[in-house]
Amino acid sequence: MIPLLFSKNVYAKRRERLAEIIQPNRDLIVFFNAPQHLRNNDNGFPFRPDSNFLYLTGYAEPESAFLMWKERAGKSVRTKFHLFVLPRDPVKEQWDGFRYGSDRAKTLLDADFCDTNDRLEPAVLDWLQTKVPPGFS
Repeated sequence: MIPLLFSKNVYAKRRERLAEIIQPNRDLIVFFNAPQHLRNNDNGFPFRPDSNFLYLTGYAEPESAFLMWKERAGKSVRTKFHLFVLPRDPVKEQWDGFRYGSDRAKTLLDADFCDTNDRLEPAVLDWLQTKVPPGFS
């Protein structure tokens, strides 16, 4: 577990600056964090998070991802931030160290939504089916 280096507001402002370049109800940003690489059968290399992912979230656990987009509802536009992380597993945590899990990660980063990383693909497919305007490809 690596704690946040800055307050969560610093990371939120960085995401806001990134959100300035995306179009509401059209663009989706997806970022992935690096996976853990094994050195041999039971020992891993020291984990190094993806620099862009760490810069935008401060979250430093492997195999995580986030989605970000803007939604327009009438005249208001709201940026959405969804996070996907490894699930809590007491047996693996005994050997590999603490994991935040989806509930704690959501609180830690003030995400709009947080779930386990196995739900990422259905979330992206759902977004594509419901948010992409007709005729846009």
